[in-house]
Amino acid sequence: ALPYRSGATASLPEWARWRDRVFAFTQEPATIVLSRADFADMELPRTRQELITALRDNPDRFRERIGTYDVRESGLGYLFATQDGRTSETYWRLAQVMGGLQTQLYRGSSDMIEDVASGRIAVAYNVLGSYAQVREDRHDRIHIIAPEDSTTVMMRTVLIPPNAEAPADAGRFTDH
Repeated sequence: ALPYRSGATASLPEWARWRDRVFAFTQEPATIVLSRADFADMELPRTRQELITALRDNPDRFRERIGTYDVRESGLGYLFATQDGRTSETYWRLAQVMGGLQTQLYRGSSDMIEDVASGRIAVAYNVLGSYAQVREDRHDRIHIIAPEDSTTVMMRTVLIPPNAEAPADAGRFTDH
């Protein structure tokens, strides 16, 4: 990547720039989206362990009604799964429980959110929180949970390739 410096990049927090070459412009948490109807009589899980307990204690309620990314089809899903595996002591136990309940696999967050809101599934795991948050039309049917034990955050980034045909224009786009 080409180095790039400007007033806009200099004003970014340290975590949002790497060697003046890569710049983060969003922070988006991986969240759990839950059906209000399916959790109306239950305490909302705040951690992966609490989600494991809810799923394990209510298999008939959740069988075939959980969704998460298909890591074979979704790069973001793969990223979230690998980071969960590195940072969460309970992720593999959760994966085992979800697998035993015949979890549905998805390519993206939007379909999972829609399926929770429609009642097709009760839990969507590792959904981009920004996608769920902007669906205000669905908030009466969904809960959005950022796990308290650890929340994976994805940053969208930009860089200027070394062979960019118009690096000055790329710099202006980066500032935008």
